[in-house]
Amino acid sequence: MKTLHRINWQVSLSNGETCYEGKGAFEEIPNQLSPWQKLLRYMGEGGFFITSLSLFTDDGRTFNLPSAGKNPKFAMLNKAEKPIDYKMFRAYAREASLNKENKFEQSGEDLFTVAEAIYKDYSLQIWVDEHNTKNCWSLVITNKKNG
Repeated sequence: MKTLHRINWQVSLSNGETCYEGKGAFEEIPNQLSPWQKLLRYMGEGGFFITSLSLFTDDGRTFNLPSAGKNPKFAMLNKAEKPIDYKMFRAYAREASLNKENKFEQSGEDLFTVAEAIYKDYSLQIWVDEHNTKNCWSLVITNKKNG
């Protein structure tokens, strides 16, 4: 099946397994759960959790979030705070503005694939542009406190 996106996720799980969007049990099939939803179901059934999440493109680019694993690839990450969870989603964006005649004009539509590392007080997001994978933005978002 041809998808609208060119950026896929890759996760490492606590059981040592690596899963890829679009491959094996995580293929995109019409009228079924999304690959991410299939992953969440698989993890729930097996009692696994994500230890790392990356986005990768068909032209060889990789965008990594910090690892929650015990032995990250780079030693400097051993001392870094570990995410408590991960999330992935896709988002559309369109800008609108008023022209000289006070009529709305809309720009083209943008599609982003977003990977998120969740910490106790904040989240770190990576937004990668599906139309130009050379464009990527990072956001730190403060999590709302309960109460």
